[in-house]
Amino acid sequence: MKFQDFLQDNLSYRYACRDFDPTKPLPQEHLHILAQSIQFAPSSMGLQPYRSIFVTDREKKTKIASFSHTQQPVIDCSCLLILMSQKPYTLNANTAKEHYQRHQNINHIAEKTQMVEDILQQRFHNESCLIEGYIREQVYLAMGDMVRVATLLKIDSLIIGGFDTQKLYKWLDCYPNTFTQFFQPCILIALGYGKGQPSPKQRLPLGDVTSIL
Repeated sequence: MKFQDFLQDNLSYRYACRDFDPTKPLPQEHLHILAQSIQFAPSSMGLQPYRSIFVTDREKKTKIASFSHTQQPVIDCSCLLILMSQKPYTLNANTAKEHYQRHQNINHIAEKTQMVEDILQQRFHNESCLIEGYIREQVYLAMGDMVRVATLLKIDSLIIGGFDTQKLYKWLDCYPNTFTQFFQPCILIALGYGKGQPSPKQRLPLGDVTSIL
């Protein structure tokens, strides 16, 4: 298969899977690749204001389903990914500096920290709702990258935005390593292998959604 044909096939393959096969687990190496796709996703100023939690235990998935209208895909998927977004009031010059100190060249920390402070003050006027929008945009970028990589691995997915964030947050807060001090649940993605064949993808013609100036 030509590379262009390979890309075309994968662009049209992805669909919202609502019927997962619970007997087919995802290989650990594939979960690792999906985690890396989030790690290396585009991020404004390299802030990475998101964290990922992969849930494979069926009992835990069933509990989470109770916070999301008991959606069966949450229970039957091989892995449920919880993408956490940074709490807007925790994104500031100090936390940005701490973030950069973990992985950036020390000579650039002050400069990048000042740039973040300028963005928060001049662009968003330190308004929590605007900062939250800025954070969520980056979460969605990471989600898009991860879902596309999942498609390349022939892993089916379902993006779920309808769930009780407060109940899920309180439940996560009972566990270690769930990032709840600075992060909150933003979106769920069910991952696994679907049963049967998906319906043909319904999309507008390319010319109706694209323009070249």
